[in-house]
Amino acid sequence: MKTDNETVYEKARPQDASILTEIRQEVIQIVWKTEPGTDLSAYYDNTLAYFSKALADENHTAFLAYNGNELIGCGGISYYDVMPTYGNPSGRQGLIMNMYVSPDFRRRGIARNILKMLIQDALEKGVTYITLEATETGKLFYKKCGFKKDDDAMVYRNDR
Repeated sequence: MKTDNETVYEKARPQDASILTEIRQEVIQIVWKTEPGTDLSAYYDNTLAYFSKALADENHTAFLAYNGNELIGCGGISYYDVMPTYGNPSGRQGLIMNMYVSPDFRRRGIARNILKMLIQDALEKGVTYITLEATETGKLFYKKCGFKKDDDAMVYRNDR
């Protein structure tokens, strides 16, 4: 547990999977601008199963930020292995996801603190290649935190 003025940061445990799932669902609704009433039950169930397993086997680390008893922010990093490359000899990678701070608590350094804790967790695990997808408003923040735009990647999506 880390404390910063009125904010307390806690590393998520497997029993926090439902909290993370609720936040993830809220983030998805904001980012993807889903219509009110959209059935996300299958998505919810799959996300809950993911967090439950990945937190337990340490393939995902998340931090929760609280102001008193109120959850005001979170962020996570998913770990996975790919074939080792010259630029990433371990093949271990991290994908930062689910960064969120409640609107009333933004611009207080909460997201920066969570991001620092996630990067530190990755470095402790030997991960040196970390990626993320950012909204337009988030890109400047991540750039200030040391992330760089990478034009080398191409993505194929089967958007039925």
